[in-house]
Amino acid sequence: MHAMTLTRRGLIAAMAAAAASSGIAGGMPGSAPHGGGSLGRVERLGRALDFSLREIPHEGTMVVDHYRITIPVHMLILDGKDVLSPGGTNILTAMAIDMTRIDRTRIEVVSHRAADSDPYLGYVETKRWSEAIVAGLASRGIDPSRLAATGVGDRFPIHSNDTPLGRQGNRRVEFLVRAL
Repeated sequence: MHAMTLTRRGLIAAMAAAAASSGIAGGMPGSAPHGGGSLGRVERLGRALDFSLREIPHEGTMVVDHYRITIPVHMLILDGKDVLSPGGTNILTAMAIDMTRIDRTRIEVVSHRAADSDPYLGYVETKRWSEAIVAGLASRGIDPSRLAATGVGDRFPIHSNDTPLGRQGNRRVEFLVRAL
């Protein structure tokens, strides 16, 4: 017998298939892509945001239970400040249109920075970036109870902080779309 490696996503898919084949009340809610359940709603909003942001550098990915949109921080926030840039206000306006169309989702704004200064000050700065973005979305009609602002400083780098390009890649904002 061969050993089988099963990812979390594969396990969820196998559970959904087993539930559907055994006749358990239609399987797992939202297990089908673009289906009626909560994950279908999350994926629809994520893909709508991806489409609205097609003109700017970003990355959108469905990750097990949420959709993640990643945008470089300089596209949203003025350099060295904690206020939205003119381009950032336009981006949030486009995103808010999609967010108002697909309800029963929660959006967590998570800001990251490079490890190039005091870690505490980095945390404070990224928290302020996220708060400015959440305030911008709320001012565009998104219910504040659907929004959360998180700053993580330099705790989760995705690139090396040893080069300017790596540090630039670590300065990012993630929009995590989850079902309510």
